[in-house]
Amino acid sequence: MLKMWKKEIRKILNTKTKIAISIIISLFLLFITSLAGYELTSITLSSFLNGDTRSLTLLTVSMFLNASIFTIVFFILFKTVASDYDRLSIQLSWLPVKSFEKNLGYFILFSSVIISLVFIIISLIILPAFLKSGVGIQFIFAFPLGLILQISFILFLTQGIYNLVNFIVKICKIPFTKLLTLFLLVFICLTYGLETIHIQKLLENYSEFDYNFMYLLTPIFLWIVQELTYMDVNIFLIFGVYVGVAIASYFSLFLMDTEKEKRSLKLLRFIPMPTSKLGALIVKEMKSQCRNEENLLNFILIVLLTILFSIKFSFDHQLVILFILSGTTGIIALNSFGNDLKMNSSYKLFGMTPWKVAFSKLVGLSILSFIQLIVYCLILMYVPETITVSLQIILISINSIALFYVAGMLIPLDKNNPYTGILAFSFLLCMLVPIFFIGNYVMGQVDGMLKYLIIIVFELLLGTILILINRWRFNYG
Repeated sequence: MLKMWKKEIRKILNTKTKIAISIIISLFLLFITSLAGYELTSITLSSFLNGDTRSLTLLTVSMFLNASIFTIVFFILFKTVASDYDRLSIQLSWLPVKSFEKNLGYFILFSSVIISLVFIIISLIILPAFLKSGVGIQFIFAFPLGLILQISFILFLTQGIYNLVNFIVKICKIPFTKLLTLFLLVFICLTYGLETIHIQKLLENYSEFDYNFMYLLTPIFLWIVQELTYMDVNIFLIFGVYVGVAIASYFSLFLMDTEKEKRSLKLLRFIPMPTSKLGALIVKEMKSQCRNEENLLNFILIVLLTILFSIKFSFDHQLVILFILSGTTGIIALNSFGNDLKMNSSYKLFGMTPWKVAFSKLVGLSILSFIQLIVYCLILMYVPETITVSLQIILISINSIALFYVAGMLIPLDKNNPYTGILAFSFLLCMLVPIFFIGNYVMGQVDGMLKYLIIIVFELLLGTILILINRWRFNYG
């Protein structure tokens, strides 16, 4: 898997100019994210330095809680974009490699990516304030250590639950094993979070720790920096729980069997193939993407979660929820280019230009996206009140498709190498977090025609990037 990732990265950064541009952009995004993180945490840290010891406990609990939430979300996202049956699995089945050894190898790389992502996000939020406030070298080293322990603990716990639930579902011979497993995992995590995490309990942790799994390792950091004197907590119990969960997660890998090849889906078979080249490409894109198991899994999982949230909560702002859901519709575009990579030579043979291929793909993906939006509107029982609102929802959906399609072109994800999707998704997340901070700040400072001008510039820039990357990939693979 590491070799596959290195191969894809080398395809992108194949010249010194591209490497230099990537470094400059990365440093700029890191600077913006660090600045935003400092603004969020500096006030709380200043309160601690001025004598309010309680503020450090609350800050640490909140950061570890956020890290746990990010870890669970990334775990579920990566499980949905990475198939359990791929070319690497087939190759390993020919070698004297046991299922446990293969599962352990997957988990090590899988968890390393998640730990790195969450660690970078949380560190960018908290460390700038630590450095600026001059809290000392002990703080700066102790916090990352506690953070890594918390992230790894949640990974061990989540992986153990996933493997156990998957094993039980397989024994019961229930169809849609992976879908049901992920849904039950999400349900367990949501139920635990909603029942155990409350503001009052977070405030009480200052004096008496409640041993919540979502921030269980908080006392470790406070113990290292010698700020645990005011808290009633058993450090040895926390270490015991951590080691116990790690061992249980390790043995749960024995429950996972090698996946067998699945039958191909035949959705939208009733739609005939048009005689025109452009029409045939649009229909082909629709059929191939909606029949992709990971895309179907993503959609069904989001539908089930939306229904669950609708039952559990009474949404007062359906429009905001619909905006968020419209952003998720673009996930179907992530593997569009990779799954179709071998068709490039055929497109060239039939005289199809890069622009026509990209246009037909985006049209097909947009149609599938609109179908998803209709389903979400039916679930939320909400109809956009004005044309302007409808256009906003459609624009978010199209932008989402374009962003995921660009990520999928930069690091192609296909059914034979699905774990490359983890790399593509990680790249997209690393880009979207700073872009969100920048966009949210800029749009909050301007209004009127200037806001519309910024939106137009963004759309033109995104379209230009898509066209250039598509032409490069189409000509050079």
